[in-house]
Amino acid sequence: MTVSRGAYVGLAVGAFIGAILCRRYLPLSKVFAGAFVAVGIVTAAVIIAVIADPQIGGVLSDRLFGTARSIDGFEASSGRTGIWSDAFAQMLRSPLTLLTGFGWNAYSVMPLHFAPHNHYLGLYFELGLIGLVAFVLIQRYTILTALRSLASAEGAMANHLLAFVFGMLCLSVTIFFADLFKPWPYVWMYVGMIMRTVVDLRQTRTAEAEVPAMPPPQAFPGRLGRPIGATRFVRT
Repeated sequence: MTVSRGAYVGLAVGAFIGAILCRRYLPLSKVFAGAFVAVGIVTAAVIIAVIADPQIGGVLSDRLFGTARSIDGFEASSGRTGIWSDAFAQMLRSPLTLLTGFGWNAYSVMPLHFAPHNHYLGLYFELGLIGLVAFVLIQRYTILTALRSLASAEGAMANHLLAFVFGMLCLSVTIFFADLFKPWPYVWMYVGMIMRTVVDLRQTRTAEAEVPAMPPPQAFPGRLGRPIGATRFVRT
């Protein structure tokens, strides 16, 4: 609805990285089929939107093609480079903030006219290197944990883990060009659910591995020392 190019970049780049990381578990035929379906859905949605409101066609053309053809970095990035440089300039006025940041929710009260349009920059501006590194490490850990668990997952569980890896990768790329505010509680609930699922999966696999193997059946000797059911041959 907002024709955010950052979202399209995140979808394309995140899906490409996900296909590489999950190549052992996801055949290329499914990757190409999914990409074909996605392109078809997006194309159909654009056509329907343009028919419903012809002005949307102009917005699409301006935002997706007009600024993309510009050789000016400020215009091509829809002003993002200027916003980012202003934020860094504000931090350079107090060099210690390059390490510590200005504090939680400080960006909204600073003399800056626009939102950072980069979630990583917003975290760095407010929480410094510690906050930014912590956030990136959480992303990395959750994605790699789900990826490693794919080796022991089957059926619907494997599909959920694949969806999580692809979704988080796309989100991680997208928020380099956009801000997220209200959706984060839902994102963290989803992350927590998947991580709990991974824990349950590991516990199940560990329990299965600890079950002792059944010993082979042993013959029970009879009264004469022969196993029950053994045939006695008598020479005649």
